[in-house]
Amino acid sequence: MQTRENIMRSAVHDSYENIAEGILDCYTTKKSTIVHFIYYANSDKITSNSEYAKSLENADFLLPDGIAFQLLFARKIVMKGKNFWYFLTHIRKTLPTIPSTNGTDFVPFFLDTLVRNKKEFDISLYGSTQEVVKKMENWIKKTYKTSPIRIKNGFEEWEKQDFLPANEKIHILLVGRGSPLQEIWIEENREYLTKNNYLVFSVGGLFEFLTHTEKRAPKWLQKIRGEWLWRALRYPRKNLKKTLKSLKIFLEIITNKND
Repeated sequence: MQTRENIMRSAVHDSYENIAEGILDCYTTKKSTIVHFIYYANSDKITSNSEYAKSLENADFLLPDGIAFQLLFARKIVMKGKNFWYFLTHIRKTLPTIPSTNGTDFVPFFLDTLVRNKKEFDISLYGSTQEVVKKMENWIKKTYKTSPIRIKNGFEEWEKQDFLPANEKIHILLVGRGSPLQEIWIEENREYLTKNNYLVFSVGGLFEFLTHTEKRAPKWLQKIRGEWLWRALRYPRKNLKKTLKSLKIFLEIITNKND
């Protein structure tokens, strides 16, 4: 089993275009691909939950989500070996060059890429409440002019018969059950997902955001990387604890741990 630091450093920092191309290449070659997003707030679970760590380690793509990972990457990769004053004076220019591959933006980007490239695909949805997953079904219909081939809320069991065989289309499953439950579920069902040629994304609260069940921060706040604060203040029960955990990043940056 890899260490927490090694798993975190395996996250792919690249442009949306390059990541989308890499995922498609992987799916074409392997006929099945698993994509996870990792949040800094959940990184402590890597050491406390071996099943979660295994799921991240075995992912085909591990994508870093949020400003905490951008800061960590900037400090430990882009400006490795520089003192903290150098980091402070250069981070404003460096941060915009480091992508934040949050699922809320990347998954629609990936689906739009398939449409632009005339790639046929189908979608299954698993997660959230029945009300939200039905709204997500309607969002898929309206946005991509196709109906999901299977939907279930996150409180239902996904049975063996729910793993539908792939046809000639790219066979997508979006799993939005919250972390680490969704990643562990995907790892536990890897055999069925692989056998049926699924391209799987663990998407957290994607269904809520795309259906506007939960509102995102204003665009200007997203642009200055302040969405984490918006979520913490607007939805404290769900996000405040995660935000406080993420603030540990500043301690790691200051003390230069794990270089």
